[in-house]
Amino acid sequence: MPSYLSSEVFSGHIDAPMDIWALGCIVIEMLTELPAWGESFLSTEEYLRFFIEYLELLPKKAKGISFFCCDFLEKCFIKDPSKRWIADMLLDHHFL
Repeated sequence: MPSYLSSEVFSGHIDAPMDIWALGCIVIEMLTELPAWGESFLSTEEYLRFFIEYLELLPKKAKGISFFCCDFLEKCFIKDPSKRWIADMLLDHHFL
């Protein structure tokens, strides 16, 4: 689904950090019952690429979430995939 794609997908790097980005999108969707980007027009890869690569935007975090939830999501949405937290690190995060 395009709304779960991370920035590295657009440069052709397919790897495990993409799944962590998608996890962050899923957490937002679970909290808000809406897609992480919050806009239905972002359902195409072209729009998503523009927002992620050119505007350097991140998915919207839900209002009123805890500090730990916000921090967890920030770790999922680190733009550089080599610096993005891995699953083992996230499993030890205070949010969980």
